[in-house]
Amino acid sequence: MAPNTDKAPFDLLYLNKINTKANGGAGKVVERMKPIVQGEYISKTQMMACRHANGKDWWLLKMMHDSVSVYTFLITKDSVYNYGKQSFPYPRKNTPEGIMK
Repeated sequence: MAPNTDKAPFDLLYLNKINTKANGGAGKVVERMKPIVQGEYISKTQMMACRHANGKDWWLLKMMHDSVSVYTFLITKDSVYNYGKQSFPYPRKNTPEGIMK
């Protein structure tokens, strides 16, 4: 597949941390390009964030490429926790209503 399409797989997902209070609110990068997924075929697109039930943390879901597996991360104020891959027991639908974007 062409590398410039949304169907092309990637094998890295990076984390960048920004202190939004630094520089008078303009922000400052405090951690840059830290790999949180390496050596896996992940989709170029298909990532979703969902607020945690506690109201302050976030779940981040990142779809694997051509798979029924999703990487799950918990993002807190201080850290990002990798909960690994979760697989679903049904086939992936290749229709607009079956694709997470």
